Amino acid sequence: MRRYILWTLALALSAGIIFLVLLQSASPLLYSAEYDAFTKRHADPAVLKPMGKDSAERLLPLMSDLLDTPGTVIINLEYGDVDIARQDLEEFRQLSQSLDSLVINLDMSESEVGDFRRMNQKNLLILSELVESTARLEELNTLEIRFRDARDPASLTSITYEGESLRNQVSQLYTEYRSQEEPLVSVSEKLEIDTTGYEESQNHFEQIVEKIGDEQERRVFTLQTQVQPEISPFELTMSLAPEQGAFHETIQMRGNLIGGEVADREIEILVDTRKAASVFTDENGHWEYLFLVDAIDPGSHTSFAVFSGSTFSDIVSFDVILAETSLTLDEPRVYEGALSCSGGLFSDRGPVDGVRVDLMVDGRRSTSQLTDEQGAFKVNIRPGPGEHKVWALFSNPDVPLSESQSRVYSVTIPPPRLQEPGFFDSWENVLALVLGALVLAGTIIGAYAYLRRSRSHVPAFLRRPRPAGGDFPVIVADPGMPIQERGPDVPEPPGDDVFIAYSKAADSNIREAVHILFSYVRAEIAGKLSLKNPRSCTPREICRKSSNLPLFTDLSAFVRQYESVRYGVKIPDEKERQSFIDLARAIHGSLLGGRGE
Repeated sequence: MRRYILWTLALALSAGIIFLVLLQSASPLLYSAEYDAFTKRHADPAVLKPMGKDSAERLLPLMSDLLDTPGTVIINLEYGDVDIARQDLEEFRQLSQSLDSLVINLDMSESEVGDFRRMNQKNLLILSELVESTARLEELNTLEIRFRDARDPASLTSITYEGESLRNQVSQLYTEYRSQEEPLVSVSEKLEIDTTGYEESQNHFEQIVEKIGDEQERRVFTLQTQVQPEISPFELTMSLAPEQGAFHETIQMRGNLIGGEVADREIEILVDTRKAASVFTDENGHWEYLFLVDAIDPGSHTSFAVFSGSTFSDIVSFDVILAETSLTLDEPRVYEGALSCSGGLFSDRGPVDGVRVDLMVDGRRSTSQLTDEQGAFKVNIRPGPGEHKVWALFSNPDVPLSESQSRVYSVTIPPPRLQEPGFFDSWENVLALVLGALVLAGTIIGAYAYLRRSRSHVPAFLRRPRPAGGDFPVIVADPGMPIQERGPDVPEPPGDDVFIAYSKAADSNIREAVHILFSYVRAEIAGKLSLKNPRSCTPREICRKSSNLPLFTDLSAFVRQYESVRYGVKIPDEKERQSFIDLARAIHGSLLGGRGE
């Protein structure tokens, strides 16, 4: 009876599978445009067309709102409503993001709409800095009253210097905003967009500059006439050479501390009221510092020196030159469905190193690459079969380098070579394979059931012998045999050689120094996780593989700092340099603590 049940189940299973295959063989439709318009490999143009039309109808009203909103932000700042101005600025930012999405979706990056978008992004940056500068100036007005009543000349001097820097910064922002007017109005008029509100905002911006200038002159007058200066035995001087610089050039800042004991005294250097460095005087009171022009806006900037928080040098201004750049891209080479692209970034002062260049494909950023010491870059991409427009683009508002674009190339990626259909590409072959497997399975099940039922007919020489007593022998290990424990090797903790190497390299090349520490941390974690080829892992891959380890928090902070220095333009100060060592030691300690787990 049991044999018949097994045969019945096998036949029922075979019939069910054959029925499902026959259902799909008549109409093998995987998806339809009506219900599944988008898949990972497919987008139906008939469905995309009405979406593009709706997006185009939203474009011009959105651009009109973007021309009116800056005026609202500036007027609120003129009347001192900083909080409301911040709300308007946030609305402006959201509108700008909507425009960015529309321009990309409509593939209009190389049109007049694309030019409008780029100028609008510049206006957003200008207004963001204007709001923060205006808010800080209001705080200075409050602090001025407090320090004046307290007869605190040192604090009044400090806020007066900061006010001078902010006045200079707002004046520079107004110059940039004014330079945007003519091209932005020209593009808007071609698109028949009203520019009245935007043109009026120029006048309101000018009123803000004049108001800030009047407040600063009054602040200087108050410091000079209404507060008795402290009598200090020291005098601090400062001078610059040269008084201007371009990207990656240095400006020598130097001076003297005069009066009293002047040897080995700490002098703080401030640029735009932010601390740039601390230096110490020599035995004659002389000090100097080389300021690297790096992540700083083009235009005029202020600098001064402070000793002991109360002795100030005069304010000395310097100019950062906006260097014009030229970006080259060699003709892309096509091989095996991929593109090899290489080029270089140069300014009128030579190659530009350590900045990121974007490779654009059909108006979208495909990848980015840092330039090397010769300004060169090289990337490989796979844009997919078909014809593509490829060019390189450099745009970084955080450094004093102009935006530039390479020549545009048209490249064609051939479709992959057709392969001959395999065995499993035919549903008839698959059906035959399934039926054969079912028949084989049924045969095996039937044979097994038959043998179990007919066991008594099996010859004695084919039966499995059993030991006497019906029990199988138990193998017992020799008690004298030593037991060898197998576990991860526990190496001796390394010395401080890697930290010494980091400290030495940090003085000349901080990017190479942090890479020394990262290589050490990566090797430690690779040993813990038994990773193969750890040198091929990126910092974020190492971080992701360590998400379940106790060291994950320290490793995440280490990776964030590493990427900001290795791949960005950030130059860490002494505290941040020490933070790299502290995090690396913490990770090493966590690994030692976790080996016995």
